[in-house]
Amino acid sequence: MLYKITDKEFGIIKLNLRRGMKNIIFRWKNDQLHIIAPIEATPENLHKSIDDNRPRIRACKADGIRFYEGQVIPLFRSSLTIKLDPSLDKYLVWGRDKSVPNHFIVSVPTRVDLNDIAVKKTISKVISDVCKRYAPEFLLPFARQEAERVGHIPKSFDISHGKRRLGYCTAQGDVKISHFLMLLDEEMVRCVICHELAHLVHLNHSPAFYRTLNQFLNGRQKELDFEINHFRWPIYT
Repeated sequence: MLYKITDKEFGIIKLNLRRGMKNIIFRWKNDQLHIIAPIEATPENLHKSIDDNRPRIRACKADGIRFYEGQVIPLFRSSLTIKLDPSLDKYLVWGRDKSVPNHFIVSVPTRVDLNDIAVKKTISKVISDVCKRYAPEFLLPFARQEAERVGHIPKSFDISHGKRRLGYCTAQGDVKISHFLMLLDEEMVRCVICHELAHLVHLNHSPAFYRTLNQFLNGRQKELDFEINHFRWPIYT
C-alpha cells in the first residue's frame, strides 16, 4: 500500500507498507526519499525511525551521485568508463571498448556540466541501457551456473527490467532477474538469484524458505540481504 508522509527536512516522503516486512528501509530515488516499512508501522514509529536514522539518510541522499572524467563504474564481471569527448556536440555515445575485454565507454560532450541533474539523469539512462543490452550475456550464464550449483533448475531464465523487483519466480517455475543486477557485485547478484531459486522449493517467504536460501548462500542470507537493501546505486534508477 502506497502513502505519503511529510518531514520537516526531507519534505514529502513516499511510503510503501508491505506485509511480511520486518525492518524499515530508506532509499533515495530521483531526489525523493522512499520508505519501505512493515504494514503494522504507525506514523509515530516512522517519524521516530526517521529521526534515529537522519544522519544515515542524509549520507545516502540521491544527489550524492556524481559523474566525472575518467570515472570507472564497476559492473557485473565488467566495467564502464565515463569519458569527455570534445568531438561530440550534444549527444552521448556509448560502446564496447575493443581494446579492453568486458569494458564499456560512455562518451559525453566536453561542454556539458556533469553536476547538472538533467545531465546526470541522462548519463544514468545511458548506463542503464548498457546494462539492459548486455545483461543476457553476463547475468544469464551466471544464473544457470548457480542453479546447477544448488541443484534446482528453473523452467527458464530471462532478463526483466524492474527497478523495485530485482527478480521474481513464477508459479510455473520461470525465473526472471533484472538488468539492474549488472550494477551489483557478484555476491549480491548471487543472493538475488538464489532467492528466486529458493522459490522453486517454497513459493512463500516462510521460515523454511529462509532456511533454504541461507543454505544456498552458505549462511550469508541476512548479511547479503542487508547489503542489497542498503546498496548505494551509482546511477538514478
